[in-house]
Amino acid sequence: MAKPFAALLLLPVSIAVFSQTSDSVKVKNWDVSAVALSVLTPDDFFIVPVVYANYKRWHFEPRYNYESLKTFSLFAGYNIVGGKKFQYLLTPMLAGVVGRIDGIAPGLEADLAYGRFRFYTEMEYLFDLNSSADSYYYAWSHFRFVINNWMSAGIAGGRNRVYQNDVKVQRGVSLGFSKKKLSITGFYYNPFTSDNYGALGVFMRF
Repeated sequence: MAKPFAALLLLPVSIAVFSQTSDSVKVKNWDVSAVALSVLTPDDFFIVPVVYANYKRWHFEPRYNYESLKTFSLFAGYNIVGGKKFQYLLTPMLAGVVGRIDGIAPGLEADLAYGRFRFYTEMEYLFDLNSSADSYYYAWSHFRFVINNWMSAGIAGGRNRVYQNDVKVQRGVSLGFSKKKLSITGFYYNPFTSDNYGALGVFMRF
């Protein structure tokens, strides 16, 4: 069975951790950012690169090593933005996936902000065109508190197959640091257990 190595599992930085608009829900004509997530497990090490490109309300998101190693996916979606004190960014998407897994993946990303609190969640269902048994549902969420303009801390978790262990729902903590357009966030999953592993995401907005 194929092993999907989704990141924003960790995004998710999901990649998500550094979603399209981490600290403000605004959509410019062009807004481009990228993240490289390094995942370290007891058995493996790999890097998951993801690019986030928004043109007005349209969203494009190429990924590599995300649904599976040596697999490329390209998502296209539409940004739904709103709110004042409570801000939200919802992005329904659809992707084509090629590589070790060939398929189609509808998905959704949601980015919420209220005061110093941030919540990001993403989900997708991958329809494997070669083997229906390898189709799967993936979800990852990250809740964090912005301590000041350069540090945040939070908790993350979700259902994924980034690493084949005995834990069905991965749970972890996060600590992030940022300066201007650069952010670095570390994740530690399943702490104090034999199934623990970590990830480090480096995010840059252009």
